[in-house]
Amino acid sequence: MRRLAAAAFVMALASPALADEATDQAKMLFSAGAAAYEKRDYTQAIQAFEAAQKLAPRPAIVFSLAQAHRRQYYAEGKAEQLKAAVDGFREYIKEVPRGGRHEDAMQALQELGANADRGHEQDVASVSINSSGTRGAHIVVDGGMASEPPLIGPLATGSHRVVISADGYVTETRDITAVAGKMVALDVPLREKPAHVALDAPGGAKVDMDGRPMGETPLSAPIETTPGTHLLSITKNGHDAFVREIELARGEDRRIDAPLPASRQRKIALAMIGTAAVAGVTSAAFLSVTLVEQSQANQLANIQATRALTKEEGAQYTDLRQTRNDWLVATAATFAGAVTLGAVGLLLYAFDAPSTSAARHDMDRPKPKTTPEHKEPTELAITPILSPNVIGASAILKF
Repeated sequence: MRRLAAAAFVMALASPALADEATDQAKMLFSAGAAAYEKRDYTQAIQAFEAAQKLAPRPAIVFSLAQAHRRQYYAEGKAEQLKAAVDGFREYIKEVPRGGRHEDAMQALQELGANADRGHEQDVASVSINSSGTRGAHIVVDGGMASEPPLIGPLATGSHRVVISADGYVTETRDITAVAGKMVALDVPLREKPAHVALDAPGGAKVDMDGRPMGETPLSAPIETTPGTHLLSITKNGHDAFVREIELARGEDRRIDAPLPASRQRKIALAMIGTAAVAGVTSAAFLSVTLVEQSQANQLANIQATRALTKEEGAQYTDLRQTRNDWLVATAATFAGAVTLGAVGLLLYAFDAPSTSAARHDMDRPKPKTTPEHKEPTELAITPILSPNVIGASAILKF
């Protein structure tokens, strides 16, 4: 109903018999009125249409003038505008009993009839209901038919229940009171439905969303956030950081799996602690050999206290003491290695905070087109090489 009968009017005026100065003026006035109508400047549209009707009366102008009065009535709610609209549509129906915009005029009268029948001098109630910035919104008043915003028009005086909804938005309900002689405005922008993110991650991991702490896993409830792009970060000591940029739609429920594999440093630390434990056991074994050698040397020393040792016993005593000393050095060296490896391993284990910047850098790097070569896991093996004559160790580190 908002489109005017511009084409029909222009064709009617195009007749050679009416091609005079008054007709040309009427054409220009009608075009100006149509432009003002499209801009919703109904006051100027009415003035232009009235002037065109005086110069070259046509049913098309009558219909357009009635339309402009109807729209101005919806905007301001004045009784004189309602009267002008009703009179204009009735006049058009008389002039065009069938065809043309007859059906549109009948429908317009039906919409305006409830107010028109109560008398033109009485002020009526009008409302303007909108939902600014909400795409695809629908407005329902008192459980009636859904309308797209803005909803502007007459409404019975009194209180009314307004429900505004849209896909992906939180439905809002408001009460509006229509007052006779006034235009009551209501504008309810809808809030986007939040998105929810559930996590499958090891316990005790720190969760951040867009730099804001969300708590530690397991979370008591999914993260509720606004739709759009977000940066999710999950970190735990001794594990590679999980950093992902996620795009969430309105009302979306997303479940994210973040396994958090052990970091390379954590693997090295565990390997060093394990090697330290082996070295400790080896040191204890070397100590037991040292004690055996010492015991045998003590037996010869006890014999020496009662009599002189033979040449063979003296040589054996000297060898036992030397062997004891060698094993004692091996014991000390192995023990020192165990303590050093254990201490370093424990430090690496304790201070293994994940780096989110490194994970973000890896995420931003272009992905290779070919499948990367398989990488062996990090391994650290330290094997002590100790004997009465040799003290040392062999270390193998694989990346």
